[in-house]
Amino acid sequence: MRGSYRLGVDLGTTYSAAAVLRDGEAQPEMVRVDGDPVVPSVVFLTSDGEELVGTVAAARAWDDPARTSREFKRRLGDPVPIIVGGSSYSAQRLAALVLRRIVDVAAANEGAPPGSITLTHPANWGPYKVELFAQVPDLAGLGDAEVRFLTEPEAAAISYAADRPVETGDRLAVYDLGGGTFDAAVVERTAGGGFEILGTPQGIEQLGGVDFDDVVLHHVQASLAERFAGLDRSDPEVTEGFAHLRDDCCRAKELLSADTAATVRVNLPALLDRVRITRAEFEDLIRPTIRQTITTLDATIASAGLASEDLSAVLLVGGSSRIPLISDLLGEHYGRPVVLDVHPKFATARGAALPPASASPPPVPAPLSPPPPVADAAASHAVEEPAVPGGGRGRRKGPLVAAALVLLALVGGGAAWALTRGDDSGDRRFDSVDAALESDVTTSTSTTTTTEATTTTTEATTTTAPRVTNATTPEDAVTGLFTAWAAGDEDGATLVATPGVIELLLALEWPDLTLQDCREGNEGFACDAEDPQGDLYSFTVVEGTGEATGFYGVSKVPWIDGEINFS
Repeated sequence: MRGSYRLGVDLGTTYSAAAVLRDGEAQPEMVRVDGDPVVPSVVFLTSDGEELVGTVAAARAWDDPARTSREFKRRLGDPVPIIVGGSSYSAQRLAALVLRRIVDVAAANEGAPPGSITLTHPANWGPYKVELFAQVPDLAGLGDAEVRFLTEPEAAAISYAADRPVETGDRLAVYDLGGGTFDAAVVERTAGGGFEILGTPQGIEQLGGVDFDDVVLHHVQASLAERFAGLDRSDPEVTEGFAHLRDDCCRAKELLSADTAATVRVNLPALLDRVRITRAEFEDLIRPTIRQTITTLDATIASAGLASEDLSAVLLVGGSSRIPLISDLLGEHYGRPVVLDVHPKFATARGAALPPASASPPPVPAPLSPPPPVADAAASHAVEEPAVPGGGRGRRKGPLVAAALVLLALVGGGAAWALTRGDDSGDRRFDSVDAALESDVTTSTSTTTTTEATTTTTEATTTTAPRVTNATTPEDAVTGLFTAWAAGDEDGATLVATPGVIELLLALEWPDLTLQDCREGNEGFACDAEDPQGDLYSFTVVEGTGEATGFYGVSKVPWIDGEINFS
C-alpha cells in the first residue's frame, strides 16, 4: 500500500536530491540518504556484480575508477554505451539505480512507498531526451507508481514562491547553474498559482560546477607544470592521487565563494606541494564562461519577446550559482534584482515535491541579492598570508584584532540553522540560540543594525573576554558562543570553549568527524575534517565570522572575534 506523501526528485549531474511533502504540511523535508540531503550521482560496480550507489560508490571510486560511473546524465541520448567494470549501461539505466536508492530510503523513512513521484528534467531537452528520461521510473522498478515530470525551472520557481511573494504576472528569469549543466528559462506566475514557461528555454549541457573544478585543477597543474610532466599517469598511485587532488580542487572552489583565497594540497608520488589560488585569479579564469551563460540567458529572454525591464527578478538556482561573480555580473547586466532561493541547492527537489499550483504565501521581505561573502567585507584589512604549517592540529600563531560580534544577515534563514548540514526544517534544538540572537548581549554595549543584507555593528566596549567553560552539551557551548564575545586591544583576546570550539561544532551533527588538518589561511585559520565516508568539511575562522564550508556549499554562522584556541 502506498503512502499519502509526495516525493520530488532532482536527478542531477553530480548530485541528486529528493524531498517529501506529507499530508497537512506546508513545506517539504529533504530526504537524507546515508545521513546526507544530497546523493552523489555515482554508481560503482563491484567485482561480484553488486551495484553500489551514492556516497558508498563515491568512496569506492578512488579504489577502482574503471568500475565507477559519474556525470552520466550528460550522456543521456548518446547511443554509445557507458562501460562500468566491463559491463554496458545506458545513462537512463544508471539514473534508475540512483532513483531506486532514493525511493527505497524514502519508503523506509515514511513506512510506505510514495503516493506520487515527480521527476524533474532540463527545460531545454527535446522530445527524444524526454522520452528516454521517461524510461527511468520503469527501469527503477516503479512501473506501478504515479509519476509525473516537471521542468527544472518550473520546479525551482515553485520552490521560490513557496517562501517568497510572487504575484500573478510576475516574470522570473531562471539562471540554473548546477554541477554539470547550465539551464536558462523565463517563467511567469499564472492566475492559478503555478508557473508557465515563456519563450524557448536554452542551456549549455557541458557546463557546470565540475568544469569549474577543472579550472582550479588546470591552475594547479600550470603552477607545477614541470613536476606534473614527470608523473606516470598509468601508475595506480598517481591515478588515485589525482582523484584526491580533484576533490581538493572542488573544496578550494567552494571555499573561494567565502574567502578571498584557497590552498590546494597536492599529494602525488614524488610530488608533495601546495598551490594557492585567489578569488580574483579564479574569477578571471571563469569570467568568459559566465559571460557565455549570460548570453544564453539573453537569448532565452529575447525568445519570450521580453526585455530585462519586463523581468521581476533573476532567480539563481543550483549550487554553482552561489559563486559571487555570477550575481555581480547578472546584476550589472540586467539591472534587476538577483534573488536566491532559501535552499538554492535543493530548490528543484523541493519544488517538485510541492503541489504544481498553490496560493502565494503571505508577503515577507524578499532578498534583493545574495549577501556578499564575509571575506569580501574583511578584504579591506586583509594581511599577508603567513606560512602554512605542515599539517596536523594547531592554533593560530597570531591573534586576530578583536572587534565586535558580527551577526550575518543570511538570506532566508536564521543563523542557527546553518549549524547543521542541509535542510533541517522543524529542528528545534537551537531555539536557545535563536533566543540569544534576539536578546541583548549583556556583556557588551554594541548595537547591531540590519538593512536588507547588510549588517553594521559598532565597536564593543567590553574589555574582559568571557569564557564559556560550563557547557555540558554541544548545544550549550554554541549558545554560549552566541551570547558572548571576546574584545580587547590590539594584542587581541582569547575565547575559550570546552573542550574546543571546532570539536563542539562538529559534535552537533556528526560526532564521528575527525580533524584532519589545521592551517593558517589568507585571512584566518582553517581546519579540515573528514567523516567515515571520506567526505571532507572545512571550517574557516576569519575576522568576526566562522564559516562551515563543505561539499554542500557555504553556510555561515555568527562567530566570536579574537584569537580562537583549539584544544
